[in-house]
Amino acid sequence: MRDARRLRYGPFRLAPGALQFFILLLPLLLTFALQALHETTVRCQRDKIGLSCTVRESPSGVGGDPFTPVSARSTREVVRSRSGPHVMGRVIVLDTQGREHQSLDVSHDDSVALASALQRFIGDGTEAHFDQSLDQFSLGAAVFGAVFFALGLLLLGSAVRGSGSVELSLGLDRERLTLARKYCGVTFSRYELNVARAAAVEIQWFRQHGRHGPGDLFGRLCVATPNGNVFIPSHYARGRQVHLRGAAQLRELLHLTPMHDHLFEPELAHPELRLVDRAGTVLFGVAIGIFEGRLLVASLSLLLGPRPLPIDLSPLWLIAVGAGLGGLIAPQWARQRLDDGVATARAKSQS
Repeated sequence: MRDARRLRYGPFRLAPGALQFFILLLPLLLTFALQALHETTVRCQRDKIGLSCTVRESPSGVGGDPFTPVSARSTREVVRSRSGPHVMGRVIVLDTQGREHQSLDVSHDDSVALASALQRFIGDGTEAHFDQSLDQFSLGAAVFGAVFFALGLLLLGSAVRGSGSVELSLGLDRERLTLARKYCGVTFSRYELNVARAAAVEIQWFRQHGRHGPGDLFGRLCVATPNGNVFIPSHYARGRQVHLRGAAQLRELLHLTPMHDHLFEPELAHPELRLVDRAGTVLFGVAIGIFEGRLLVASLSLLLGPRPLPIDLSPLWLIAVGAGLGGLIAPQWARQRLDDGVATARAKSQS
């Protein structure tokens, strides 16, 4: 049963543009972060039962199954780039079952040093423990990861700013209105407002203007009282129907006369995209999707190391799914930009 002294105002929309860029940024951030933090640890123990080793990937913790080592060696690969040749290598440990346990590509000198130390431990028979790590730490990856992390926080903060919902509770004296700001059902702030002898509830509208023309529509409720206006919420929030519905419910809560709310602005048309524009945006979306899918594959390789995926699927599926999603989403972005252009043209023609 609905509480006669309580109502929910919201939920308010997230910022779509900031949220989309944040989602696109996540695979890039994950790849740089994993590359900066990744290391392969080789641990061995010799006891009365025999010798056993484990190879574990960090920070994912994948691996760690014990095996009995037979021999260890290092590979050598020259990777050429604009800055010159880079000699890379990986440690390969062979077990009694004929399986190879490998590290990821690291500096060749580091892989040779670890493989040599591990081979001495296997053949020596005197030492009881072996514990060494190979890391892929790159200052460039760490810097880029930190930059993208800060950018991701800014985008996420911009996306959620003004979102959530507000729970309004009217006191028994009908003079105090308690506001609880909530996100996903969790209360983040709570405060009270004086609405004694409220005369009216109106909506203050605000439309954000960008370089492509009129943007999102924002609003907030304004309660007129003898002591001044009270704004709910204190900052403008995105949406149209949410404010119209909230105003009607708050007037009912305060026992005020209903009003007819409407917006004095023309409805935007939704023109169809030309075939050339649609094909271009689809190709652009496919390219972005391939890039995102490739980053996810790189992230999985850093998490799992040189071992197959836990599911029987080729990494190409991730790239194909990314390409498909990009091709479906890109035309929506193009339509939104086209609508903004129409709104700009109408605003200029009316001025």
